[in-house]
Amino acid sequence: MIPLGNGSFKVSESGINELERICRESEQVENAAKSFFVSSLKGSTLLPEEETWKLFNDQLLIPLVRDMGARTYELVSGTATGIEKAIPFKTFLEKFQPEARMVLQNAVLAFIDPQNSATRSYILRYLNNYFFLEASNLPEETISALSALETDKPSFTIFVDTNFLFSILGLHDNPSNSAALSLQELLNR
Repeated sequence: MIPLGNGSFKVSESGINELERICRESEQVENAAKSFFVSSLKGSTLLPEEETWKLFNDQLLIPLVRDMGARTYELVSGTATGIEKAIPFKTFLEKFQPEARMVLQNAVLAFIDPQNSATRSYILRYLNNYFFLEASNLPEETISALSALETDKPSFTIFVDTNFLFSILGLHDNPSNSAALSLQELLNR
């Protein structure tokens, strides 16, 4: 941001270029994810591509990210299983004709495959956006609590053995002397 002098600001040219680059990259990720999803629907005339893609995002993916929060990362990292049992997934499938549900279920499961970099990136972008929106809309009491933490000095309980203690006191030389000196420097800072 560049101040213009009259109390207003302008985005710098390099900032505009960076925003445009990020937008192009985001569009490429979305197009790749959409292309993969749509190709997974082939074979079903009961699932119109554009409408199904929009419903998938609006009624399954976004609510899933919102409800699961950080656990969404487990889905795209391959450490979580059981998406089929998640309530939004079941509810989402029930909105479609029974003949189309299996094709759609397979398309969704293929979409969240952690091995697919295009869809993984797409889901992670949703997750990052969700965290950003949540962090920018924190309630006043949460902000006050976080501000109070900022003024408190942290306290630590450190357990040491007698050799380390003797090193701090300068009573003898041992291999722990460098660690003792580092601790003393840290305490002085």
